[in-house]
Formats: sequence, structure tokens, C-alpha cells
Amino acid sequence: MTVRRRALLVVIACVIGLAGALWSVPSADALEEEPLTVPARATVEADYGPIPASEPATVTIGGVVTPAECAALPSCALVPLDIEAPADVEPGDDFYVITEVSWVDESHTTDLDVFLFDDGQTHEAEGGDGSVYTEKGSSASADNPERIQLYEPLLGRYNLVVQNFTGAGVFWHLKVQSIVGEFEAPTEMLAPPPGGGTTNPNNKPTTTTTRPSPTTTAPTTTTVSIPEGVVLPDADFESGEFDPATALDELASDEEALAAIEAGSGRNADSPSTMSVILWMVVVPVVLLGAVGAYLLSRRQKLRVRAATR
Repeated sequence: MTVRRRALLVVIACVIGLAGALWSVPSADALEEEPLTVPARATVEADYGPIPASEPATVTIGGVVTPAECAALPSCALVPLDIEAPADVEPGDDFYVITEVSWVDESHTTDLDVFLFDDGQTHEAEGGDGSVYTEKGSSASADNPERIQLYEPLLGRYNLVVQNFTGAGVFWHLKVQSIVGEFEAPTEMLAPPPGGGTTNPNNKPTTTTTRPSPTTTAPTTTTVSIPEGVVLPDADFESGEFDPATALDELASDEEALAAIEAGSGRNADSPSTMSVILWMVVVPVVLLGAVGAYLLSRRQKLRVRAATR
């Protein structure tokens, strides 16, 4: 083999090796996954490959990556979600969807954040052209898994952005639950059946709340002991001083009252006199007793005379 041929083979081998190396380099674009359909009252799960880069390696606006921005970043993955609304939802029932993203990270250095957007329906309903995505929920914490609960998702197409905030790329798992919480009418509490029984046949623990009874404060009576030898102030004194004018007026009124009593004007006209009291309390009882005694004596005398004549 000539030297020229050997050199040609070396060049060809180098070109093939360089092409292989360039082919193995991951793309700088985001991972755009296939749309995932979520039927009503169903649970859908899917596994996805690792996100090649983390967010600090890329400049983001406000820390939130929209679906349009995610298409140009290697630090996020985009999963379109087609959520089907249940057709048999009754008034009062609750329809909601729970999106859960989890991953296995033995080194505890990887953190994924999730954001849920519509597909431009909100912007279009407000008069726009539908080119702007509206955020409907997010979970950007240090938890694993990250959960988003969306109440009544009736727009149809949604976009889930999974962002590798920090750490090495790991495989991650997506779980979407469509739940309809049926409304239960309150049950009327009936009286116990005749002969006893219980309205709690399964013996479930119950909690009884007792209202605190109002506190009644009894009136407080204070007793003051007066030391011996202390003289209380008289009504004739004002601020501890004797008032001569008031004392003379009271003395004059007392003398007039005594004079009226002595003259008989102070006696009540309706009250009985002393003679009436003596007559009814002494004389009348004595007369009655005398009459009864005389009757008894005469009766006894008649009985003796009748007995002697026989």
C-alpha cells in the first residue's frame, strides 16, 4: 500500500469519526413530546426521557418559560394535553384535573418545575388572535412530585411545560387524573327507631362541640368593719362641720310635731280609741263568760230538782 493511499484512509476515518461525534451531540431544541389525551374520569400515565440542560444555563424571562419559549430552550420539555370534559356532569358536581410530575433522583440534586398553559383560547376570547398563552397553574417548589390541580378545564387543548430548574437530566413520570366529585344531598337526621337503636351503625367516631356557657358575675357585697370608738358623721353636719341653721329648723319641726300629738291632732281618725279596745278585749269576754256560767248553773239545778222528785 502506498503512502498516498494510507493518508487517504486516515483522512476518511477522521471524517467518519467527526461526523459520528457531531451526530451524538444532543440538539439545542426543547423536547416536544406527542400530545397526550386525557379521557373523562380516567387516569393517564407516561414516561419521558431526561431533559438535557438545566435552567441556569439559559436566560429566561421572569423565571417562567412559556410554550413558545420552550421550543427554543434545551432546559424544558413540552407536552400538549387534550383534556376531555365529561358530558354527564350534574349541577353541583365538581370536575377537576390533577397533573403530577415525579422523578427518581438518588443524589437529591435535581429539581423540576411544571407550568400549565392554555393553547391561546383565553387570549382569543378576549379579542386577540390566540397567539398568546395564558398560564392556568404552576408548581415551582422543591417538592417531588410537583402537582397542579386545575378546576373545570373546559378549553380542550392545554400545554404542560416541564422545566429542569437545576441538576442533571433525569427520567421523569407524568400522571394526569380526571376526577368528577359528585354532589351528595344532605341527609335528614331522623329520630331513633322505636325500641332504641342507633343512627351510627358503623360506630364511626363523632365529634361533639359544646358551646361555653355564659359567665354570670354575682354582685359583690363589701362589708366594712368600723373600729370601736369611731363616731360616724351625722346628717346635721356637712363635710364634718355643724350647720346651726339646719339644726334649728329640724328642732322647730320636732317641737311642732310633739305639740300636735299632745293636742290630739296627730292621731289617725280611722284608728280605734282606747275605750273601744278595752270594751271589746275585756268587758265583752267577761259578760259572755258570766252568761255561760249562769246558764250552766241553772241547768245543773234543774237536773238536781228533777232527780229529787223521782
